[in-house]
Amino acid sequence: MTEFHTHGPVPIGSSAYVVRQFENTVRSELLANRWVLLLGPRQHGKTSALLRAKVELAAAGVLCATVDLQGLPPYSQYSEILDWIARRVAPQLGTTSVAPPDRDDLDAWLSAIAPPGAAPLAIFFDEASSIANDAFRNALFGQLRSIATLRSESPAAARIRCLFSGTFRPETLVDERNSPFNVCQRVETDDFTIEQTRQLAATNPNDDLSAFADQIYAKVRGQPYLTQRLLADLSAAEADARPEAIASSIDGIVNGDDGHCERLFSRVFEDERLIRVVDQLVRTTSVAYQPANADFRYLQVIGVARRETTSLVFRNDLYRDVAARSPQIAGSATAAIQGAPVLFALPPTAFDFMKSVELRDVVLGSHSGAVRSYNDGAYRLALAGFGCALEGILLDWLRAVTAPNLAAAVGRARHKWTPVESRTDPTSWRLVTMIVVGRELSTKFRPVEPPDVLREWRNLIHPAKALDHFVRDAALEPEARAASGLFEAFRRDVAEELS
Repeated sequence: MTEFHTHGPVPIGSSAYVVRQFENTVRSELLANRWVLLLGPRQHGKTSALLRAKVELAAAGVLCATVDLQGLPPYSQYSEILDWIARRVAPQLGTTSVAPPDRDDLDAWLSAIAPPGAAPLAIFFDEASSIANDAFRNALFGQLRSIATLRSESPAAARIRCLFSGTFRPETLVDERNSPFNVCQRVETDDFTIEQTRQLAATNPNDDLSAFADQIYAKVRGQPYLTQRLLADLSAAEADARPEAIASSIDGIVNGDDGHCERLFSRVFEDERLIRVVDQLVRTTSVAYQPANADFRYLQVIGVARRETTSLVFRNDLYRDVAARSPQIAGSATAAIQGAPVLFALPPTAFDFMKSVELRDVVLGSHSGAVRSYNDGAYRLALAGFGCALEGILLDWLRAVTAPNLAAAVGRARHKWTPVESRTDPTSWRLVTMIVVGRELSTKFRPVEPPDVLREWRNLIHPAKALDHFVRDAALEPEARAASGLFEAFRRDVAEELS
């Protein structure tokens, strides 16, 4: 059995590793004392490549340090961020972190921790989009831009070369006037070629999987994680069961068993424009490429699409199958691909409009649970999850309404109140009450219509209610799919109302 890698970076020295062109480009740019912006999808080998780049740069006399900004705590002071960065960089450079007089100046921190001499320094900022605070993020990257500008004048600044890696839109992450990305060489990760896929499949001469290499490439077109995943599943199967094993593995990925496609397509759901482009790709297989369209470039960065001469197309056939089976993307095009529809959880940013952190967590968990239940065929549970998510957004919205506006909506609502419901306290209300009052709230845009049918479907989780008009769980798929759409429409309308 060959050890392929599907979790975390591929260890240095592993035989199940193939060097791709983007890695050579990154190394060459850094050795030439240029700054680099490395963009690519998650699970695409960026971290594995940077581990090897550090070794090769060190051999060339470049001192290297990596800062994974994903681990940055939610600090309240900018100086704390710089201190956190310095405490991670200094040991990798063989020095100790000492706070400079100006604790808000990145250049001062780097000067304090830089080893003596003129040896070049390379600092890798991994997950560069992870700083949530806009002011702190713009301050950090603005100061980095200043260092880049000083490189022609200052020997200390000239020692430094930076690499920024991640999966993000550089044009929107930082104020463009202060962005270090504008002075970087942009490099994007690439997939395995057919030859590299064959090479990887033949890693172990005692367990040669070359016979399946072309089949794997035809489905995933060299996507690194998917290639490693399929080869790992093949290697774990008995020789005579491998044809069935590869089909089963592909079905599992499409159905969301490992969460890969859910994480990938959640980026699409962050923007209605991206959904429209992906929907068009499902319906027409390709879209005329627009070089100036930032959405087209971002779909390549997140890994959903790729450029093929003058067209934008899906990155591989597996992603097209997944998109075509999702009612959230393809609508009526779902029927074009055989198999049960697949839903995706919305990204956490889809609920940023909510005021209560606790309710946001409840809604996010309920929606994710509903999606998982739907994809697992547990449609009654899915209906309960979508209903719970609806209730959480309604409660958050009602609690945020001013007392006079809430009183006016309560006054207009034609509703039979129970003795335990306080007309001034939405936390005491039943879901039906929230829906009735919610319809009466004054809105800035179009009226927000909480879907009452979703409340009725949610109640099917109660055995007594389910018996009233019994429908088998397996037959509730249409209702669960519709519930997903109704919830997303309601979430969209409330988000617009509170924007």
